[in-house]
Amino acid sequence: MATDVVGFAALVYKDEGGTLEQMEHLRREVIAMLVQAKQGWLFNLCATDF
Repeated sequence: MATDVVGFAALVYKDEGGTLEQMEHLRREVIAMLVQAKQGWLFNLCATDF
């Protein structure tokens, strides 16, 4: 699976802390759970990796 956030730069410009917090929440609570359910693993987090 590959993901991208449309308008990420604009979201960060408007509210950097809130945007990064929301992205971390989504990664931890949604993406990680889906990856675990499929017995997969995350790799190659790039660009604005947190």
